[in-house]
Amino acid sequence: MCWIENNFGLSVYPNPSSNETTISFVADNEDVSIVITDMSGKEVYSSVSSSVSGTAKVSVNTAEFNSGIYVVKLTSNNSVAIKNLIVK
Repeated sequence: MCWIENNFGLSVYPNPSSNETTISFVADNEDVSIVITDMSGKEVYSSVSSSVSGTAKVSVNTAEFNSGIYVVKLTSNNSVAIKNLIVK
């Protein structure tokens, strides 16, 4: 499968995070998947939202995450956006 880069207006804040972070993005009536992995590739969070239209926000509890750098990957159709998340 060929992925097309799309930023979806993706933002992750606060970043660095300690207890909770918000993932904000814009979609056009799309199914959206969010996956957060640690640097070893281990999945620590995932969610799927159906038929997202407009600006959406997803809150993620990061209190149980170990300190470090994580990769936030948002996918929809054949498009992908990636941002790093730092957890203190």
